[in-house]
Amino acid sequence: MGKTQTYVARVEGEKRTPRWDTVLEFARALEMEPSFVPRESIPAVQAALRLTASDEVPPLAGETW
Repeated sequence: MGKTQTYVARVEGEKRTPRWDTVLEFARALEMEPSFVPRESIPAVQAALRLTASDEVPPLAGETW
């Protein structure tokens, strides 16, 4: 990526704030794609990411169990 280990360590240690294009470079180097999630939806997204194939998922709003 052309970034020094020192720069990466500072970003990881929250001592540097990378530009958005640098965030994209980091994400793509890790084969990830960043996305925006509204703050109030973060707990729901985190819970969904923890689900496994054997978990029971409650129905969507308006549906019955």
